[in-house]
Amino acid sequence: RKEAMKCVVRLQRAPRSSQLQSFRRELHVKTPLIFSEPLSEHLGAEVYLKLDCMQPPGSFKIRGIGETVRQAVEAGAQRIVSSSGGNAGLAAAYAARSLGVPATVVLPRTTPELIHRRLQRYGAETVIHGDVWDQADTHARKIVEQQAGAYVHPFDQLSTWEGHSSLVHELAEELPKAPDAIVTCVGGGGLLMGILMGCEALGWKSRIVASETEGAASMGKS
Repeated sequence: RKEAMKCVVRLQRAPRSSQLQSFRRELHVKTPLIFSEPLSEHLGAEVYLKLDCMQPPGSFKIRGIGETVRQAVEAGAQRIVSSSGGNAGLAAAYAARSLGVPATVVLPRTTPELIHRRLQRYGAETVIHGDVWDQADTHARKIVEQQAGAYVHPFDQLSTWEGHSSLVHELAEELPKAPDAIVTCVGGGGLLMGILMGCEALGWKSRIVASETEGAASMGKS
């Protein structure tokens, strides 16, 4: 006769919020660096891909934004305020939740509903203001003053650049020597600044190639 299988579940007391904060202090993860055979054959050089798309919120932004949020919380911030409807806002909301503080993200009216849902899933309060990002950002700065929160810019903060520089330090652990070139995307320039800071700290003389989107190539035209 077959006996029914038994499942035993051991219940333990949930960790306190202070314990959760210490568990989650490392907000980004070390991502894989893989050799790309197709790109290497196409370009006639060894090409490696740094897979920061595997970060918990889905992009490299958690490196820099997470560092900015971490520093703000350690300085006593009781709320995080951001103004990005993209990956920076998602990273800010994720980092704030991980560190146990509320987050407010101000979005322009054009932000897709999907972003609203993702931000709310991370526990963030979303505020709709303006038709473009500049208007949303201005309102976010007012909320910071009203609620004594910490403002998190999507890309233009030293702490964010410092966080992004962690990517280069990981490359130094994964590669036998400094690469001849590092190719990266550039929008606001936060990641680019982090890469430059990381290379400078390591004494790397690698060529840095920044790639922009057609129609939004403000750096190339500046």
